[in-house]
Amino acid sequence: MNNNFYRISPNQKKRTFTIRVTNLDGKVTYKYRTITYTKEEFQDMEYNTQNDWYNFLKTDEYYLVKRYIHNF
Repeated sequence: MNNNFYRISPNQKKRTFTIRVTNLDGKVTYKYRTITYTKEEFQDMEYNTQNDWYNFLKTDEYYLVKRYIHNF
């Protein structure tokens, strides 16, 4: 079971998405950015669900922007 939540920020101009992965405590653990998509692909992806983003992160169509280290 996936215990993460995905906060998605679309960038209409660049046709990319920023994906912030948060843990159960609500803290961001990773920040990713997608590749640039065609207008049609981008519009379709705007309807992605949490499960869709979970599965998306199994592809190679994104890159890591930042990994957050939290001291517990």
